[in-house]
Amino acid sequence: MNDFYFEHAQGVLDLKSVERLRSVISGDYDQQLSDAGLACTNDVETGQRLVANYSGHSTEMGSKVHDLLIGQAPVELRISEVMREFITQKNLLEYIRNFLGKSFFYHFAPSTRCILPGNEFALVPAHCDFSYNSHFCDALDPTVQGKFFVAWIPLDVINEQRRGLEVYESEALTYEAESKTEDLWFVPIQTSTEPTSIYASPGDFIIFNPAAVHQSGGNVSSSRRVSMEVRFFPEDTLTSKHYFDPTSGILYEPDTGPNARNSM
Repeated sequence: MNDFYFEHAQGVLDLKSVERLRSVISGDYDQQLSDAGLACTNDVETGQRLVANYSGHSTEMGSKVHDLLIGQAPVELRISEVMREFITQKNLLEYIRNFLGKSFFYHFAPSTRCILPGNEFALVPAHCDFSYNSHFCDALDPTVQGKFFVAWIPLDVINEQRRGLEVYESEALTYEAESKTEDLWFVPIQTSTEPTSIYASPGDFIIFNPAAVHQSGGNVSSSRRVSMEVRFFPEDTLTSKHYFDPTSGILYEPDTGPNARNSM
């Protein structure tokens, strides 16, 4: 398979499920903003207030402020029943099984993003997911990193104003371990081309190879952008972290279950 593998699944997901999850994620973020004393009458003003409040201070933060700045929901929501119901909907499971040609598991917990207009803290720089997921290994050879893929799922319309996933289709890829910056994200991969913005609608999702260099685009619309991301791996890949079996509904603790690295 090409290192830059990209597939845009259109209109696959149940729109009622999309709207329900969006409402839950957005409502949780509203509570985070309220708890921080940042809530305003509209998303644009709230985004401006968020940036003004934390500019120059984003390194002096605990986990709650970190999640607030990047628009991440707490782990309790990301492993909740509403999330499990969403990622086990029939159309999504069938699509991924057909894509892989075999059974699969989800890495847990999924990520979520609720990005206010102008929130510069939430701009994820160019990176590839391959470089920070060394917990995956091949079932036959633990010295080889196991295969996995990323599904990015927008819960809002993604367009020129409300951008999301941006990919570098012709970049040389790096597999060197990335280190944290002094701020919120990894040191960015140096790129020599312009990225392509992926436009999408609720009901769509994007599958891509974790070696593909990608980043997030800015939100310059008048409203928030809500999305989620989940990694999935085939039955011949093992992991040392939490993982979820969408068939049985079992959430496995690290180093337990049929696809734990210590089961070799």
